[in-house]
Amino acid sequence: MKQLIGKTVCICCLALWMAACGEKEDLPRFAVISDMHFGREGASEKVPHALKHLLKRQPAIDALFVVGDLCNSGKQAEWDECISVLNDTTVIPGNVAVYCMIAGIGHDMESREIAGQYYMDLLKQPAHQYVDIKGYPFITISGIGGTSNSGDYDTGARDYLAGKMADAAQRYPGKPIFVFIHEPPLNTCYGSLAHEGWGTDFFLPVLNRYPQAIVFSGHSHFPLADPRSIHQDVFTAVNDGSTTYSEVEAGLLGIGIHPENSERVTEGIIVNVLPGGDVEMERWDTWRNEEILPRWTVRAPHDGSRFAYKNRDGLPAPVFAADAQLTGRLENDGTYLIAFPQASDNEVVHHYRLELLENDRVVYSFGKFSQFYLNSEMPSELAERLAGLPYGKTLTPQVVAVDSYFNCPEPLKGKPFTTPSYTPDAKARRPAAALLDVEFGEDGARDISPQKNPVRTGPVAPEIRPDGASLKAAAVFTGDTVSYYAVDYQAHPEIEAAFAQGYTLETLYSPRQAGHFSPFGFLAAGGGAVIEQLPDGKIRYRMRIGGRTRTVNCPVIVQPGQYCHVVCTYEPGKAVMYVNGAKVGEWNGGTDKTTSLPLNGADRRITVGGNTAVHGMADMPLSGEVITARMYDRPLTHDEAYLLYRDVKF
Repeated sequence: MKQLIGKTVCICCLALWMAACGEKEDLPRFAVISDMHFGREGASEKVPHALKHLLKRQPAIDALFVVGDLCNSGKQAEWDECISVLNDTTVIPGNVAVYCMIAGIGHDMESREIAGQYYMDLLKQPAHQYVDIKGYPFITISGIGGTSNSGDYDTGARDYLAGKMADAAQRYPGKPIFVFIHEPPLNTCYGSLAHEGWGTDFFLPVLNRYPQAIVFSGHSHFPLADPRSIHQDVFTAVNDGSTTYSEVEAGLLGIGIHPENSERVTEGIIVNVLPGGDVEMERWDTWRNEEILPRWTVRAPHDGSRFAYKNRDGLPAPVFAADAQLTGRLENDGTYLIAFPQASDNEVVHHYRLELLENDRVVYSFGKFSQFYLNSEMPSELAERLAGLPYGKTLTPQVVAVDSYFNCPEPLKGKPFTTPSYTPDAKARRPAAALLDVEFGEDGARDISPQKNPVRTGPVAPEIRPDGASLKAAAVFTGDTVSYYAVDYQAHPEIEAAFAQGYTLETLYSPRQAGHFSPFGFLAAGGGAVIEQLPDGKIRYRMRIGGRTRTVNCPVIVQPGQYCHVVCTYEPGKAVMYVNGAKVGEWNGGTDKTTSLPLNGADRRITVGGNTAVHGMADMPLSGEVITARMYDRPLTHDEAYLLYRDVKF
């Protein structure tokens, strides 16, 4: 362990004397990692591999900071393995001081019943530390508090940080203050934005007073190669990556948080304090033992006046080479195989939008990461098989490159192609909705299924658009939480049985504007399912299965004013979505087969024009029209879903 703060005056005097005598100033050089997750498959090989690559770099490292999530579930066996590696001098040289933080309940702490200090005792370190390394202040914060609204940090941790920051600012004027907290400060570096779900505002009242603060955090597992991993505004925030696997923004591309080859990403940072006071950061890909360039530099004086990573826009946009070509091939199974070379960017191309156009309108969009996080192993060309294509349409493919700041060049276009038509089995028949079939008319809404369920309105009854030349009558919703139709199913044995045994939802709707809304749903706290449309126009099907929310995403884009036919099925262990007769997405849950109902009986209602919400309101209310809202007592087949779509007139 390095000398504590009480020795600072002597160390500072020694540094001044050495500088006066013309000797080279001895400055800190330290490494930062996080998210080792001992107990997770592969961690016992990945972490030592990463540490050996990181700590063998020269000049020698003074200290290693491990910023939380040392273990995967906080079990004793995981801690034993973690401590064994931390004490192994073949992995971490004996002259390298190691400072560890724990992240709190979940990964590092198995339960709140065991006091957080117990885990720090395993490490033989205090929960929070304030140390001096070669005349510079370092503050570490652990999450052992447990009950605050900000993860596992309590007011004691914040008070500790406030006191030590004030002391460091006084003792070390003009110098950076290095701070280490597992959860990133909210809305700062990559992985901390509110919609990403990893950041915390708990320490911002303290940090916002100190432009000299350089805050290192993990938690998100977001890759270091993204330039947003360093952020400067009031202070400097740095994402330190992960030593076991990478994650990316949830929901950005509709393909989950673990992109291709995410298990082949282990990373860490080496920090150098330079003569003159600048702080230089080396980003290391420890899987491939290569540095990610360029290096980052936080320039002195550390008062915010020379922030180089503030208000960045990422321009210029990515660009495809002049001879780049998009190629495609329609496969026998109706999918379209698309291939294209990577674009180039002044930093990184973050991802691509693979789009299909009909009459110059985007009707299909699939996201694909560039795999920038693989660094030298990032493929020079990408390929993807696009499924769930509309039947019998002439489409034009295009690829849009997107950088980390969402700058886009002109798309790279391919040649038009025509999709095959779909022919259902001759024996297939259009099914009848056994549980719910809402029909709209002059008198409002009624259920014409055999159940004859009472259909009631919210506090404000929706308007009814009468039959048109080609369209059936529709309910018109204004996007207001009080305007909807509802069917209560509490103590309704047929509907409740279908939730467990299998069912199908069908809707035909049209949005009036972009936004996040639901035409038909009953997902509330504890259970249910919902069909929803996201702000980018894509449709999503969510359901509560096995105690978790499961999702089927869809590449089809619905534009305002456009009608869309959606069929979503569920059977134990499997869920499928069909849009306009085509299968567009599937979830296979394996052993997760238990559905659940909302915890509150009053929330057990099916909502048309929104999703079920507490207090008798509609969640995600629709601004638009609904023509069809049906529920079947079994999962329909592809043929049956297609026949329902074929009979729709729009």
